[in-house]
Amino acid sequence: CRDAVFLIANAENPFLKQLVQRGVPIEALRQTFISGKIDTWQALTGTTGTPDPIHIYTRGDEAGAAATWAELLGGSQSDLLGTATTGEPGMIEAVGADRLGMGYSGMNFAFDVAGGSPSKGIAVIPIDFNRNGTADPMERIADLAQAAAAISSGDYPAPPARELYLVTKDKPSGATLAFLEWILP
Repeated sequence: CRDAVFLIANAENPFLKQLVQRGVPIEALRQTFISGKIDTWQALTGTTGTPDPIHIYTRGDEAGAAATWAELLGGSQSDLLGTATTGEPGMIEAVGADRLGMGYSGMNFAFDVAGGSPSKGIAVIPIDFNRNGTADPMERIADLAQAAAAISSGDYPAPPARELYLVTKDKPSGATLAFLEWILP
């Protein structure tokens, strides 16, 4: 199956309007998450005013989401800057509690699976994949259904989209085989 990692920020971020309108180019994300050259919200959004620091959160545990995010930015998980969180729930909690927080999260934590909207306290921020300075409709992911469709169609490219696999120790049989047959087309 396919999954993806999404850029997230606090839902009450004072720069949310600019982030959603323009999206964030991959190079700017690289300069934020890897080199640290961009360290304020003003520098990231091209706005002026008293500098507000970006509070970056990253995964402290070995994780596929972190590895995929780093791959998008041309690095490895050990290159990612930020305050370490444990697991996807830790990332959502940290960013959701920090008005100036920013991080990344896999689809099933970035969005509330039951309701489809972004998880409580966070906003999913568009990535300006085509570098045109605006978040085009295909780059704005508003809910889980739109995320799944964009990943499936390839509009949300790899990386940060990624393939996921199921692995069994031995040849599947019984309930394991029935489960695999049920979930696979």
